[in-house]
Amino acid sequence: ARHALLNCWIQLRAKKCLQAIEAYSVAMKLLRCEDKLVRVAVDKFIISDLVRANKKGPATKINADFLKELKVLINDSNGKIAKQATRILISLYHRRICVDDNVINVLADTCLSKINMVRLTAIRFFLG
Repeated sequence: ARHALLNCWIQLRAKKCLQAIEAYSVAMKLLRCEDKLVRVAVDKFIISDLVRANKKGPATKINADFLKELKVLINDSNGKIAKQATRILISLYHRRICVDDNVINVLADTCLSKINMVRLTAIRFFLG
């Protein structure tokens, strides 16, 4: 049932029935779900939707609003959520979607995280 609702929600965003900011706000809440399949599907949705939004040119407002939401997740006390948020940000950097100084500063701050697996993910990014 969760997967079916998630797929309907993704299709609503694909047909632009949902605003990007609203969709990302819901996506951040869904990343907190215990169901791993839901988290993976939301992860793929976020990346593909941001790639689609930035296809014609940089969507700076969407990217900035998304980064605000993602910063909250990166600083979360739950290690799984923070690590997945860090991976999303790294993936968007590698795809040349979010490449400004603010993204690098967020990843640099993540290197000082109290959660070991989050810190290692960010350090591996900087080491290559």
